[in-house]
Amino acid sequence: GRWAATFAENSLSDEMIYEQDGTYIRYMAPRTILTITFSEQSFFLQNNQKPVVRIAELAFHTLLFCTLIIELFALTFLVLKLISKPFIHLIGCRWRRSNNQSFEFPTTLSKKNVHKENSSGMINHRLRSFELRRKLRTLRRQKRKQKTDKITHETVREPSNFAIESSTF
Repeated sequence: GRWAATFAENSLSDEMIYEQDGTYIRYMAPRTILTITFSEQSFFLQNNQKPVVRIAELAFHTLLFCTLIIELFALTFLVLKLISKPFIHLIGCRWRRSNNQSFEFPTTLSKKNVHKENSSGMINHRLRSFELRRKLRTLRRQKRKQKTDKITHETVREPSNFAIESSTF
C-alpha cells in the first residue's frame, strides 16, 4: 500500500458541538481539537511498457549505422586497391628483378632522366612506363632473335660434313 499524509478539516458548527459536549463552545479560545488519523489505501501503478525511443528514430539510426558499415567496407576496399595492391606489385617486381640478376638495363635506358635531342638542344625527359616497357620488349625480342640466329648458325651443317655422316650410317 501507499502511505500519504492528508489533511482533513471538520466543520465546526454549533449544533455538532452542542450535541457532543452539551454546550456552545465555538468561540472559546482555550479549547483546540487536533485530530490525526492514519489510513492505508491500495495503490496501483499502470505499467504501459513502451520503448524509450520512438520507432521512426530507431529506424533512422539503424539506417545510418548500416550506411556507416557499408562505407567502412568500401573505404577498406578502396585503400586496398589504391595503396596495397600497387605496393605488393612493386615488391613483386623488385623480387623478380633480384632473382633475375642476368638481365640488366642498358646504359641508354634507365628509369632516370634520359636525354632526347630536340630542335632546341638536349632536354631532360622522363620516360613514361609504357615507353620503357615498349623499349624493353623490343630489346628482349632482339636478344631472342640473336639467340635463335646463333642456334641456327651452329646447327647448320656444311654439306661435306653431312655427306660424311650419312655414309657412316
